[in-house]
Amino acid sequence: MNGFNLHYKLFIFLIILTGYTNSYAAPSATFFATGEKYDDEDVHMVLLTSSDAENWAPVLPLKNTRDVVKGYTGYFAAGWCRRPVTSPDGIFWKDVAKIAGDCWNNVSWANDKYFVSGGIGDADFFASLYSSVDGNNFEQVYFKKEAAPMTNVVFGNGHYIAVGEYKDGNLSSDDGKKWKHLPPYNIGALTFGPGYFVSINSEGAVGISMYGVVWQVSHILDAKINYLIWSHADKQFVAVGQGGQILTSPDAQQWTRQDSGTSERLNKITWAYGLYLAVGDNGTILTSIDGHTWKKQNSNTDFDLTGIA
Repeated sequence: MNGFNLHYKLFIFLIILTGYTNSYAAPSATFFATGEKYDDEDVHMVLLTSSDAENWAPVLPLKNTRDVVKGYTGYFAAGWCRRPVTSPDGIFWKDVAKIAGDCWNNVSWANDKYFVSGGIGDADFFASLYSSVDGNNFEQVYFKKEAAPMTNVVFGNGHYIAVGEYKDGNLSSDDGKKWKHLPPYNIGALTFGPGYFVSINSEGAVGISMYGVVWQVSHILDAKINYLIWSHADKQFVAVGQGGQILTSPDAQQWTRQDSGTSERLNKITWAYGLYLAVGDNGTILTSIDGHTWKKQNSNTDFDLTGIA
């Protein structure tokens, strides 16, 4: 019996012993990655865990995790048309009872709030957005039929911005509850840097804005970017995208292309515990201590990885 299986069974025994029901146990971990894989009949999802960002194993039996985020009160993950799950410590996971099993697309952590967005169900085309301060009690703060779902929620300069898949679907809010439409603009990947929002859209245009209303294009990149972050630790922007592209910039104007060592599509990136972690298609997990030199890790899966925390 390997160490992972033994550790997992010990946690299951602990759950039974203490009566912690309707929950799942995972070995203690620091990092989590989520992903999906399609077949002819269904979409399958996976939650991976690692204590060192190098050795990864699935958390069983969690199968409803397309995206994952870490907030002050713990971890929150959601997936297609199933009930989200939450964990205060990354060890014990349970279903979120007070929220429906919607067609969830993305989860975000912004200004001490969890956000989960849904849309494009089997019968309807809609956009919905829920928020929570504890990852357990959610309220719906936005809903619109015949609208594309949001892809991210970012906070800065006293404003939340919810990014729509289409340029006329971007929203802004002062409190995270009441939302209004922003002027049409193709935002794409979005983050908040040193005092301003930065976006990189599907055309490679780097936009800078104070409040998300007026955007100034500072640069055009020859890249298709899927996700963008600002690292407070290293004072730099890091973007990941198609074909394994990784770009860094100290000011959103001068960009340097880094060698990722892969040609797989990269879907998301985060910074945690002194490491950058990027995930992508076919089980791709990359790590870096500075955002410039990257190492490929063995995820032990061929799922397309879409979330990292």
